[in-house]
Amino acid sequence: MAAKHAIAALASGDTNPILVALRFEVFRSRSATERYIVSCQKLDRRVASRLVFLLTGLPEGLPRTRLLEWINRLRPFCRGVGFQLDDLTRLSQVDLSHSDHPIIAMPATALAGLSRDRVQALATSLHARRASLLVLRVRTEDEAAVLLSAGADMISMQRPMAGR
Repeated sequence: MAAKHAIAALASGDTNPILVALRFEVFRSRSATERYIVSCQKLDRRVASRLVFLLTGLPEGLPRTRLLEWINRLRPFCRGVGFQLDDLTRLSQVDLSHSDHPIIAMPATALAGLSRDRVQALATSLHARRASLLVLRVRTEDEAAVLLSAGADMISMQRPMAGR
């Protein structure tokens, strides 16, 4: 269903990336990994050309060689591979040099205690490594404007609660 929607959007000229969070559990066993790769092989190339996997739930101490192996396995089936991190301390865990223009996605709550200058420094650091910053679940348009002016590349707004 999602692939059909993406193909229809392509036909109308939409070129926005399709971001898919991919949890570490997919790679816990060789059989689970192989099942996922088989599914990826079935993707329509038009969809794959817009697909960006955001690896999430990476365990502490994950060897960089293992992470690189996963990135290399996914790369043929997507536009890029990025990382969805819960907080800034996890940023040192990922090696951005092996991804082509990766996206680093973080929840707005991870940046909430930072000054505008610190957010700008983070964005500048990521940009220097050819990465983009996506801030997730931003609550207000004012907050989004501040984050964008500080260098965030993309914003996703928090969904309003039902009945409010």
